[in-house]
Amino acid sequence: MLVVPLIRDEGLAHRSFAERIEPTADNGADTTCWALAHHVTGVSLRRDNPHRI
Repeated sequence: MLVVPLIRDEGLAHRSFAERIEPTADNGADTTCWALAHHVTGVSLRRDNPHRI
C-alpha cells in the first residue's frame, strides 16, 4: 500500500511535488488539502490496521 501524507497549509506544499485534494464524501477529507508526492512511502498490507485512528 502507498501512503501519502496530506497537509492543509498550501504554503508548505511545493506545487511541483504536491497534488490538490478537494473534499468529497469518498475521500473523507473535510477541507482542501495537498498530497505531498515527495514524501510517499510504502507500507506492507500485513502492517495495515484499518481500525487505527
